[in-house]
Order: sequence, then structure tokens, then C-alpha cells
Amino acid sequence: MKSIERVFLRIRKNNPQLSDYLCFCESIRDRNFKREAIRKWFNELVDPDEYNKKDKRSIINHLCQL
Repeated sequence: MKSIERVFLRIRKNNPQLSDYLCFCESIRDRNFKREAIRKWFNELVDPDEYNKKDKRSIINHLCQL
């Protein structure tokens, strides 16, 4: 699943004004990744300071619907 990481890094490089979360959203949108892959790469790529840890489950649920 390195493709999520590769796309994320490309988006972040081309759009430095976007947050990690938004770059991640764009990386997975309409690409049908499994929940486990989304959760794993979310933890790896998105800065934990950008979201409330209590809301993480609902964030992951939202990401799986993109």
C-alpha cells in the first residue's frame, strides 16, 4: 500500500498550503482502499496535532466513505 504514501507525498509537495489531513483525503479519494490501509497510513502520515484523538474513530469512518 505504498501508493497511498506516494500520492500523499506528491500532493503535499505540490500543495504546501494544505494540511496533512487534506492531503491524505485527496490521496485516498475514490481509490477504494480498505479500512485497515486507511487507518494504518492515516497514523503514519497525518500529524497527530491536526486532529483531536477522541474524534479519531469518526475521522477514520469519514475517510473510509471518501
